[in-house]
Amino acid sequence: MKEITRFDNVEDALQKHKYRKVLWHAIRDFTNKVRIWEGMIFENINVDEIAAQSEQYQKSVIQCERNLPPDSSALQFLRKLVNEFKQTMPIVKALGNKYLEQVHWDEIKALLNMSNFELEAKQFTLKELMSFNVSGMTEEVENISITAT
Repeated sequence: MKEITRFDNVEDALQKHKYRKVLWHAIRDFTNKVRIWEGMIFENINVDEIAAQSEQYQKSVIQCERNLPPDSSALQFLRKLVNEFKQTMPIVKALGNKYLEQVHWDEIKALLNMSNFELEAKQFTLKELMSFNVSGMTEEVENISITAT
């Protein structure tokens, strides 16, 4: 059995600190990005860029899961934040389809029970869109979007 030296203890502490730092920076940075993204006018959203950045934060979650205690409330918070946000991306991508025509918009608005909301103008924010709990209808909206392509 290997004897644990003071150096081993320092290395272990440095590793734990490294991942705690990754975790807290990810929470701060992702929370700030989500605020910015939620406030953006829909037509200005770059879905691919947001998806790529979300994927980077997903990798941070995985790193932290491997190296920090699983019962960490901060880790659970980041995991939930990243996963919930990533779940909204398919519907955002579907609604961003440039080939959607009025008939498609009418069908989507009927499906989402948003007949008085001008989705097709794309002048709403991501936060406004999410307030309608549209993520539960992702597959249906994606199918309509696919038919427009």
